[in-house]
Amino acid sequence: MKDKCWICGNKADSGEHIIKKSILENSFSNISQKKPIFWRINGKVQKNIIGSLKSKKFHFEKKICSKCNNELTQPYDNAFDKLLNYLSCNKGNNKIDLSKIFGKDYEKQMLYVKLYLAKIFMTKLLSSNIKYIDLPVREFAEGILNGKDIEDFFIDFKYNNYPTNYIVSSDFEVKFIKDTDIPLSIKQFITIDSITIEMIYYYRF
Repeated sequence: MKDKCWICGNKADSGEHIIKKSILENSFSNISQKKPIFWRINGKVQKNIIGSLKSKKFHFEKKICSKCNNELTQPYDNAFDKLLNYLSCNKGNNKIDLSKIFGKDYEKQMLYVKLYLAKIFMTKLLSSNIKYIDLPVREFAEGILNGKDIEDFFIDFKYNNYPTNYIVSSDFEVKFIKDTDIPLSIKQFITIDSITIEMIYYYRF
């Protein structure tokens, strides 16, 4: 799979953003060499700093192609943007009427939200070079290519008490069946200001 798009198999020539560019621009519009931000891994601040939104540190390795990253998944990206914008403007409201966001098409649009997050989840997994477990690449690719649900992948949106301009893309937490090397689940979360998005994949047996 090296140098090939994990979704369609064509040449991987696109470095997807770890966090959407539009989100970074909204949160860190004044970033510069004089006003940099710090890149954290496992809660520790690295010595290097980031002074531009064009930094490669905001991108995954090239694991997908431009067509999949743009043309194919654009409806998924748009649905995620629409939901995130609504949640950001209605903080603290734990009962959300999805039809107010997406209209009658809300079930399809929420599937698109899930497929956008599936793209980010798997791209990060492949970029992390986790080699001790089998990754469900084909299951995710088929869902994204065909606009179909990935049944063993789940997402959850929650409000938190973090300050503004606080963005996190966590490492993965892999759980195994007790006393075995058989994976049970893979979990990751993204925090964007007051919103935390949890993603988890459960293995079938």
